[in-house]
Amino acid sequence: MVVVVQASVPEELAQLRRWCTWASTPNEQGRLTKRPDCSTKNPAAWRTLEEVLLELEPSELGGIGFVFTGGVQLGGRTVYAFDLDACRDPMTGAIEPWALEVLDAHGRSYTEVTPSGTGLRQWVRVRTPPPFLRRAKVKLKYPAAPNVPAHKSVELQVFGYGVPQFVAFSGRHLPGTSSDIDEVPDLRWLCERFGVEAGAAEPAKGLPVG
Repeated sequence: MVVVVQASVPEELAQLRRWCTWASTPNEQGRLTKRPDCSTKNPAAWRTLEEVLLELEPSELGGIGFVFTGGVQLGGRTVYAFDLDACRDPMTGAIEPWALEVLDAHGRSYTEVTPSGTGLRQWVRVRTPPPFLRRAKVKLKYPAAPNVPAHKSVELQVFGYGVPQFVAFSGRHLPGTSSDIDEVPDLRWLCERFGVEAGAAEPAKGLPVG
């Protein structure tokens, strides 16, 4: 059952009108994927946290989400979220060393356990963000945490660099991390350590001719 406690959501995020709900539906390969209930490109369709919590029907296959499209600013800083997949034992709560390294490198800023219980999501406010992320999702050559389903890959993904996207939000605050979204200088350590590639945005491609 999905239970989101509003008090566990950082107040700065709770005040933004960037919320939606999502449901797990099969993709073209038959694997379940999280799909938002509205377009991530249409701000008029996004709601407040209170609105989506009232709409939400508790389920193992659904929850609430936060929309990052266009970038999010809090206090003059850009908000990013780091998805750390297959790094947490859902039975014991033990976290893999590489994921702990990420949490520590960013001051143990607000972190939640993902809906599956097998990953973490750390939120930060970045003082000097990169202009763009060309490679924001990286597969890592680490073993998955114990008791993680075999179909889950060990990956690091960065959200918040402006493209249309959302993240599922569990509100399961990880003990030992801040209740606030803390500020960090930049993302250089993350890029250098894990191969996230920063740079200018690629120009839009036109339709082929002929």
